[in-house]
Amino acid sequence: MIEATDAAAARPERPRRGSVRWGSLVALLGLALLVDSAPARAADDYLYTLQPGDNPWNLSERFLRDMSYWPRLVAHNRIADDRRLPPGSTLRIPRDWLRLRASALQLGAFTGEVQVDLGDGQGWRSAETGQRLAAGSRLRTPGGASAALQLADGSRVLVLPDSELHLREAAEVGAGALSLRIELLRGRLENAVHPMRASGSRFEIQTPSAVTAVRGTEFRIAADARSTRSEVLDGAVSFGNARGQLTLAQGTGSLAQAGLPPQPPRRLLAPPRLEGLATHWQEAQPRLVWPALRGASAYRVQLAALDATDQAAVTLALDASAAEPRLHLPPLPDGRYRLRLRGVDSLGLEGLSAQQLLTIDTQPPPPLPQAPAGTQPVTPQAGTLRWRPADTRAAGAEGVGSERRLRYRLQIAAADRGFAAPLADLAGDDSLACALPVLPAGRYQWRVASLLDDDQGPWSAVQHLQLVTATPELIGIELDERLRLRWQGDGEGPGEGGGPVRLQIARDAGFTEVLLDELRHGRQADLPRPAAGRYHLRVGRPALAGRPVGWGRAQSLEVHGLRLLDDHAALVRADLNALPPTGAGPAPQCAAWAPAAPPPLVPAAAAPAPR
Repeated sequence: MIEATDAAAARPERPRRGSVRWGSLVALLGLALLVDSAPARAADDYLYTLQPGDNPWNLSERFLRDMSYWPRLVAHNRIADDRRLPPGSTLRIPRDWLRLRASALQLGAFTGEVQVDLGDGQGWRSAETGQRLAAGSRLRTPGGASAALQLADGSRVLVLPDSELHLREAAEVGAGALSLRIELLRGRLENAVHPMRASGSRFEIQTPSAVTAVRGTEFRIAADARSTRSEVLDGAVSFGNARGQLTLAQGTGSLAQAGLPPQPPRRLLAPPRLEGLATHWQEAQPRLVWPALRGASAYRVQLAALDATDQAAVTLALDASAAEPRLHLPPLPDGRYRLRLRGVDSLGLEGLSAQQLLTIDTQPPPPLPQAPAGTQPVTPQAGTLRWRPADTRAAGAEGVGSERRLRYRLQIAAADRGFAAPLADLAGDDSLACALPVLPAGRYQWRVASLLDDDQGPWSAVQHLQLVTATPELIGIELDERLRLRWQGDGEGPGEGGGPVRLQIARDAGFTEVLLDELRHGRQADLPRPAAGRYHLRVGRPALAGRPVGWGRAQSLEVHGLRLLDDHAALVRADLNALPPTGAGPAPQCAAWAPAAPPPLVPAAAAPAPR
């Protein structure tokens, strides 16, 4: 008698071919197969691809609960010759027969409000980085959220926005093989699966209309209640349903609809061309435009943020579709990004991606000009430039509202010239307004930008400005032995070509102590030199047909002996006509803008080491 001394010695002897016992067993099991429906058997089978040297006994030892299952394995797969199992063929194993050990996926980086249901009865909750998702867990990515799931071998599943999945199985089978089943209820997945090292490893994605099975590949899958699309970028996948099965090779895709077999594989669209696409964006609303791709009915645009080493994040900062070969980018934080752009064909299959690095420098976002509105002419007295801040929260500008200082920069240029040499370059504070500097009547353009500390964002859209002289204005004061005044007219008759204006000189800014009040013709006056003291001067449009006097801006003049202390450029605005038309209070006089001093150079020896 020989006694077994270990597990290998205790293994049942493989039946000899031709024995009555073996032949009877196969016949009986074969008869049982006749009453077993194939669709029911395949519904929950574990699919194993046969390798050289496989046989029912070593497979039972590696994967099944015990060795007593090998006859069932033979019968379940209708194996006629157990000594010749063709490598590459598919073996079906009911999952209830497998020896499973629980495993899990890990939730890696994610963006947005990702939610998970861990199957513990607590329902949906906010996801946390590093969470382990065991069998029975669910995950969803509402809105613009996305999440990366990590497998133990480094494989990755990227869950795209507006998706929901159910982790049906995450287990180790037998001696280290991985069995992973994900049910994609709706949405899209991008998968980068390393070749399964352990023989028998299986990765399946189930949808309402198809099953995709892989051993090692890069592919995409999208599903809704009625259809499934699969696109293979590298390797190959098995794709099918109860109506049919096919293999998708690299660069091909297929569509499976509920109740219909998958459509034959078709070649994915080539990558779009990106020649001429700008790589550095400073516009407030960047607009991507690319050449149309033949065969594309739509486009997929994705952006992934880059770190300091130009490695792309696993989650997406943008995942958008475009019906035409153009797209306005939403507000994004400043930084470097990797652009992935691909066409979508008539079946909805997404093609191969073109990639390019982009730098986005659009923060802080530009203010929104408010006044003057449109092309309505304004007068210097009411010519106040106003704006309101952008919604920095929606624009993704960080630091606004904390200790960082938000200021503004304003430029005014002639209408027929650009801003290379602006007529005015002013710095504004949080009052969100600037009084117009002294400018003659004419057409101008202006723009405004935000500065967060010393970081200037993009300019606002250019605004048109038309200045008219609605009331006469003093434009020159000369004082020596005489007082000479010059003014410009209102363009309506009075003051133009000798029309009358009303001239006043008073001791006070309110013009209650008037020293001179008379009509003058022409555009200048020659008066005796006044005695020492401070005076206030203004000219206005005479009252006509019940219309009140329209006064121009008042100017102040101080006379000391025979010396003029304040020249015209330093005169202050004292007249109430300087109030803005909104009644919001006087607009501030904005100072000239000066760029911040550059930071001191750091000696090479003292420079910090790169991270």
